[in-house]
Amino acid sequence: MRCVVAIGSILMSAAAIAAHGSNAEESLPLQPARQISIDTDEGTWLSPDISPDGGTLVFELLGDLFTVDTRGGSAHALTTGMAFDSQPVFSPTVMTSPSSVTGPAPRTSGSSGPTARVPGN
Repeated sequence: MRCVVAIGSILMSAAAIAAHGSNAEESLPLQPARQISIDTDEGTWLSPDISPDGGTLVFELLGDLFTVDTRGGSAHALTTGMAFDSQPVFSPTVMTSPSSVTGPAPRTSGSSGPTARVPGN
């Protein structure tokens, strides 16, 4: 019983110290410590989707979203940066990414996340 009381006392003290030390007005500084350049021509777990008109393929690679013409060519980045964007899905007029953190955007019926316009559509 003493052990339970001692552990409870320690946990309550730690919670009080943590609550006192935090400031709700301070923001979390997300500054990249370094940049790494990656040049690749293959990937796995890409979560690809094809546009309704069959002209564009969207996929994720290393936490960023890319589009490429279905006839081939170079991929073009839709998202870059520290956010991890994944699982893009086309709808009839826009592309949605459930994990996108680009901020408020209009949603389409049945959309599960913020939307981003697909170039050329």
